Amino acid sequence: MPLPMVHTPRHLPAPPKLVSNAARWTARHQRIHAGEAKGDWATRDAKRLLRAALYKLAHGKCAFCESPLGVSGYLEVEHYVAKSIRPDLAFDWPNLLPACQCCNTSKGDQDHSGALLKPDIEDPELHFWIHPNGEIMPHPSLGEAGRRRALETIRICNLQRPALCTQRADMLSRVSRWVELTLDPAAAGGPLKEEWECLSHPKTEYKLAVRHALRPKGHAELSVKDKDRFEGR
Repeated sequence: MPLPMVHTPRHLPAPPKLVSNAARWTARHQRIHAGEAKGDWATRDAKRLLRAALYKLAHGKCAFCESPLGVSGYLEVEHYVAKSIRPDLAFDWPNLLPACQCCNTSKGDQDHSGALLKPDIEDPELHFWIHPNGEIMPHPSLGEAGRRRALETIRICNLQRPALCTQRADMLSRVSRWVELTLDPAAAGGPLKEEWECLSHPKTEYKLAVRHALRPKGHAELSVKDKDRFEGR
């Protein structure tokens, strides 16, 4: 079963204020990066704008570990290609992702492009397997190149953090218990229906644990519905 890093299509366009200010904000950052001026990479207002847009992009979760932002970690603007490597991409919408402090700090400012999976254009679900204890590993169907990318993504974002493993395992158990209580989850009423609504809501964390706990139990169609709902289809 895959880890809680899900395909997060960039279903939202760049915020209009980002489009109109990107060139000016980028030029400011480039001057700071070159040592020609002092200041943070972005102004407070620019960060507030980006955080609000990125929060919506991943339904309020970190794009890498899928922990809820604002609960387990403060939303940070993550640059897939580090802004220290490519200052010109500091305000490039396709280069920006929402991340928790743990994942963003772990990734750092090194050049990980090509090694780190990019969840808005790739489907991480195809790359990982998750043990019932919540630990993750490359999916056994991967070739050597894919296996290396999976291992690098785990390493770069420190996705084997003990707290993450515990949360993933708990979600697997939660879904398994729910499945055991009903022979027909789609038609279940009362508390079971309410629980399914909660589990399938896009803001629910660790969605891959939800989806892949369903498949071995004969409910692949619910897994597909959950993914479609998250991706806005």
